[in-house]
Amino acid sequence: MNSQMHGMELPVIAEMEKRFPGNDIYVVKYGLGATNLNHDWNPQRTDGRYAVWLGYYRKAMAQLIDEYPEVRVVGLYWDQGESDGVDNMAGDYARNLTNFLVMVRRDTRLPRLKTFIHKHIFD
Repeated sequence: MNSQMHGMELPVIAEMEKRFPGNDIYVVKYGLGATNLNHDWNPQRTDGRYAVWLGYYRKAMAQLIDEYPEVRVVGLYWDQGESDGVDNMAGDYARNLTNFLVMVRRDTRLPRLKTFIHKHIFD
């Protein structure tokens, strides 16, 4: 495995495998470091990370459903870094995250999608 291609999701996956040993667990991962929710992941942008992610997600789910018709999505893992703290955008983060999650639930047709958030805390 390329050490540049994984991150905080690995301990989450390991915990899920312990809690649900009889289940196959698949992860559709898409993420880039040094991006922010305010601009890069803004669902209103047609050329942003959100649009790319949504296309990636839809393609991955189509492939999984083709092979495993009973596959189900159990949650979204959102790993928040510090990028939204620059350019005085931290104050808008809660509103931007709420909007982002509303759009994710709408665009994935998963209105009850659970979200697991990892927040980085810096002194």
